[in-house]
Amino acid sequence: MWARLWATPWTSQGPHIDRLIRACAEHKMYCMLGVNERESDKPGSLYNTMVLLGPDGMLWKHRKLMPTMHERLFHGIGHGQDLKVTDTSVGKVGGLICWENRMPLARYALYSRPAL
Repeated sequence: MWARLWATPWTSQGPHIDRLIRACAEHKMYCMLGVNERESDKPGSLYNTMVLLGPDGMLWKHRKLMPTMHERLFHGIGHGQDLKVTDTSVGKVGGLICWENRMPLARYALYSRPAL
């Protein structure tokens, strides 16, 4: 399973993301999606990552803080320094992944921080 996730074309960099960024620019819109992020500094590490794309490119990304259940077999632990919100033309945007929405301190971190 890890090899299949590593081989997936949906990563935080590359032609698929570039295509979505071009679509966001063309339609003046924003898109938030989850991807498997490959860590280039530590080959072999995968992260469950949320990215925010917009007309100006990749605006923000967040690695899931703590993989849950079977995800721990495949995904690394996020560091939490990316718990931020970004100002966009439609307002402040941020987010949490899956079970993180049940973490009071992660939610507080987003609520309390000014936009990038």
